Amino acid sequence: MADQFTEVTTKGWGKRIMDSFMGVLIGLALFLISFIVLWKTEGRTDYSKIAAKAVEVPAGKVAAEADGKLVSVSAPLETPDLVGDAGLLRPGSFIRLERRVEMFAWVEEKHSKTEKKTGGSEVTTTTYTYKKQWTSDPEPASEFKHPEGHENPALPIEAAAFTAPSARVGAYAVDPDGIGLPASSELELSEAKTDLTGKSEYRLSGNFLFRGYGTVAEPEVGDVRVSYRALPSGRKVTAFGKLSGSDLAPYLHKGEKRLYRAVSGTRDEAVAQMKQEYKVAGWAGRIIGFLMMWIGLLMMTGPLSTILDVLPFLGSASRFVIGLMTFPIALVLSLITILISIIAHNVIALIIVMALILGAGFFLYNRRKAAPAAQPAK
Repeated sequence: MADQFTEVTTKGWGKRIMDSFMGVLIGLALFLISFIVLWKTEGRTDYSKIAAKAVEVPAGKVAAEADGKLVSVSAPLETPDLVGDAGLLRPGSFIRLERRVEMFAWVEEKHSKTEKKTGGSEVTTTTYTYKKQWTSDPEPASEFKHPEGHENPALPIEAAAFTAPSARVGAYAVDPDGIGLPASSELELSEAKTDLTGKSEYRLSGNFLFRGYGTVAEPEVGDVRVSYRALPSGRKVTAFGKLSGSDLAPYLHKGEKRLYRAVSGTRDEAVAQMKQEYKVAGWAGRIIGFLMMWIGLLMMTGPLSTILDVLPFLGSASRFVIGLMTFPIALVLSLITILISIIAHNVIALIIVMALILGAGFFLYNRRKAAPAAQPAK
């Protein structure tokens, strides 16, 4: 059963007006930073274009003629080493192994509801709800608003990651700690895979190593469950990097953009995945930049709405109207910033725009120069 506590606080009109002026500074900062976010978003490196230019080399033997160049090789990512978690999981053929630790613990949820009153004051009702659930980051009771009866013990072990010392993609050695690896997947546990030597307090329960007084299905506060994610040896990948002898090393594009990555699938699939990541990150950056700009404009007009809150319906109406007015302003400014950034970061587009500007200027200059000659003599 969840525990709940409610607190009611009142903030006067004068204090709210003072806070809203502080919000103007925050809003101005958000507004200015939004231009940087939008500019940087369009200036990101599209690694799919770099990867597409990589020299494709055979997996079976080292291509000495491509030494020092950016290359791609498609083959299983394999390691001769065994990776495990001492006392919990037997060593296996993994490129990477991730230990996840969760505790059944108290979790605080905070929900606030604000109501504006005639005269400009504001009444906030805050409800603190305490639930017991599995979490990878149990907070100590001292961090809770109401710590009494919500004590969480410390985690007995921490989350960790283990990586194979060496790995190869075909005939080429890669650094498992340095290269970007494909995502790991859930590791199914069994008695044969576990090694609970010296860890008698843990027991296998489903796909977890469980420790506690309850069960995985009916746990008690303080119970712990451990699970694993793994990247098994033998995953088919396409690796990108600079060929250095028989090693694949990080490739620096124009001396600064680093490409050293193994992506699941064929070369075409790997390049397509990078392109999709570039597009998703681009739209995320544009949306974040636009929202920062819009919220910044709203915060800069905050004092006006707060003053009008002396009659709550006036304050609410002003926020609605200001929101409608600032939305297109933020949208247009965002689009202009994005367009200018695209042109500035694209050499071909920049040359075309400059040529159009110069051409238009030359045309208008000649037209003005020829205009007097076209007038009839008096």
